[in-house]
Amino acid sequence: MKTTGKKILISIVGDPSSYKEATYHYDRGTKSDNFSSSILIDVEKPDKKILIGQYTLAEKGESFEELQRDSLRKISSNISTASSYDEKIISPGVFYSRKKNGDLLNFKGEIYDFYAYTLYKLARIFESINDDVAVILDLTHGINYMGYLTLSAVNLILSVYSLSKKVKMTVVNSDPYPSGFNNPSNPNLKPDLNINTVLKREIKPSFLYPASSEKPLRPYVGEENLNVNKKNLGMELNKDLKDKMECVSNGKYFVNSINTGALLSSFRFADNFQDCVNFVVDYFIRNVRTSRENISFNVIPAFSFTQGFETLVVAEMIERIVSINNEVEVGIDELEKRAKIYEDTVMNEIVQNEIKGVKDLLECQGDWISLTELMCRKGRNFSKDPDRRTFIAHAGLPVAFVEINCKEKKLRYKSDVVDKIKNLLS
Repeated sequence: MKTTGKKILISIVGDPSSYKEATYHYDRGTKSDNFSSSILIDVEKPDKKILIGQYTLAEKGESFEELQRDSLRKISSNISTASSYDEKIISPGVFYSRKKNGDLLNFKGEIYDFYAYTLYKLARIFESINDDVAVILDLTHGINYMGYLTLSAVNLILSVYSLSKKVKMTVVNSDPYPSGFNNPSNPNLKPDLNINTVLKREIKPSFLYPASSEKPLRPYVGEENLNVNKKNLGMELNKDLKDKMECVSNGKYFVNSINTGALLSSFRFADNFQDCVNFVVDYFIRNVRTSRENISFNVIPAFSFTQGFETLVVAEMIERIVSINNEVEVGIDELEKRAKIYEDTVMNEIVQNEIKGVKDLLECQGDWISLTELMCRKGRNFSKDPDRRTFIAHAGLPVAFVEINCKEKKLRYKSDVVDKIKNLLS
């Protein structure tokens, strides 16, 4: 894959202790290894490598971090190329296993937690890249749900990242390892497996980014928490999240502002989303409980991530890569600059026309004056009580909502319409 930016390899890994060597073939390259991405590293020579696994490989640990370390130890001891990965994401997962010695490994929770935590870690990685990217995603390994959820997380992160940079993605998967492959006459013989390209496309902004006002966490509802008073857990969570709920709500308004082309409102509802995301992740991590009962090692999270957390992660990433800060008064030049994210979309003409229409009114005199008054002076008609359709049709700049500073060339919403804008963005 040719690219003028950075080439990034993302690989997933399940339980590598059962991986067997194969002779992998990829783009005129051949290599024998027990991990398919090994040949991708040799042939593609990626600038950055990201490995994604689960903490379900751990056999001991008293905290989330210890589970991650023990799982990473097992990965590194079974995959020789693991040490070459720049980033290693060890996410929460769900798993049940009876070991040969009779011990039980019992990891409870929800598979959505794997998706949410992986999404969060990928967002942080891509926020720091700042270059065009070509991503190669190897889905050969991993256990049942990992492939689909990883692909979903990568797709969303790259769609957001494409707001500011060019993005290409290739998804690869090897041929299946032959079941029961064994050649007693030649124990060194390995199956020949091709690395297949199953998807290759350029990623563009979707402007269908998830915008939920749901609390970013909720008590885990599994039967394993019957010994915990769920009502008390919920009350504790509500109390601890109380100071973050405005940030959660702003996340929905912010993302929907971007989705609808309402750039002025995106500045109005920008928040410290990074701090909010950090708080939620730390809260989840601190409440992952481990215990050992006779032959059973149990891991049970007290809380689960929700789609509200997904929205916060997306809001943080957009805020950082597009450089949108919380501002009540926004320069028209700032709106023009951010409007570039809509290039090559059906929204571009609407956004550009509305910004140009307001810009044409900057010949007025004085500090702050409502667009309503300016339009009345020109004898033009406009909606005095815009609904959602009108709000979106005017890219968040309906005349009845906006004031203009002719001297400083800035815009702002009237103070008494902010709650109505929230309703329109809900």
